[in-house]
Amino acid sequence: MPVPSSLRSDIVEVNPWLRIADDPFTGEPVVHVRALRPDVALVQGSAVDARGNIHIDGDPAIDALVAKAARRVVVSVPVEEDRDPARAALSRVWVDEVVLDPQGPWPTGSGAHMVADVRAVGRWIKAGGEDLSVLAEVPS
Repeated sequence: MPVPSSLRSDIVEVNPWLRIADDPFTGEPVVHVRALRPDVALVQGSAVDARGNIHIDGDPAIDALVAKAARRVVVSVPVEEDRDPARAALSRVWVDEVVLDPQGPWPTGSGAHMVADVRAVGRWIKAGGEDLSVLAEVPS
């Protein structure tokens, strides 16, 4: 993937993931970055339809790109709903496993519709950030 920055930087000499090559469109030198291939992509969706397509309310950010690059894709969704497959953010062909979890990403958030429970996260941080039992007060 061509990157327009770092051309005059020493970073190319010390980072094996970077190399200078000609831009295929302009012929000008440009830094190329080797593509990442994650072992697993963990994606938080808003819903899964009956066909297994993943729907994300709002901006999916880079979730679909990461899912398509990963070797395996696990998606957590709070609900299975009847939705238009044409409007899915991620087709079922990219998904290896779907986990139905009514609590979603609690206590953290995901997108505009799944807001973080800042009180629960605060309790966890105040407890030192290691003891997950402080999160036992799961909302209903």
